[in-house]
Amino acid sequence: MRARFLLPCLMIFTFLAAPACRGFQGRNDSLVGLNDAAWTKLGERRVSFAAESDTIHVTHLKGRYRRLTFVVRESSVEMYDVVVTFANGDVYAPATRLHFNADSRSRVIDLPGARRTVKKVEFRYRSKNVFNGFGEVELWGKK
Repeated sequence: MRARFLLPCLMIFTFLAAPACRGFQGRNDSLVGLNDAAWTKLGERRVSFAAESDTIHVTHLKGRYRRLTFVVRESSVEMYDVVVTFANGDVYAPATRLHFNADSRSRVIDLPGARRTVKKVEFRYRSKNVFNGFGEVELWGKK
């Protein structure tokens, strides 16, 4: 009798819990074109649209890169005044004004010179969708 009751309960639980667990399986980066093994996630920042600027810190253990790109998830964002600081203290500020829809990525930003170690990336932003209070900005690098 107990087995007849337990099996349907287990099936219902599995059906209801599957959508909640989907986020733990990893993100499908093919949506934003980052399924190429050459791209490495350097960091991420959960951004609040009450703020206007943020920083993604990158450890030197991540390596040296020639190209960067941003991915924005969960909300639409306009990003501007991007400043890349390298490990040696040099600063690069590409002329950028990026417009993101949810689950989209920026164009590739080529860094000056040879491969360089990125220390941090600072950026200013504003929400294009005031109804969603948070978004996620990811920084990816390619050697």
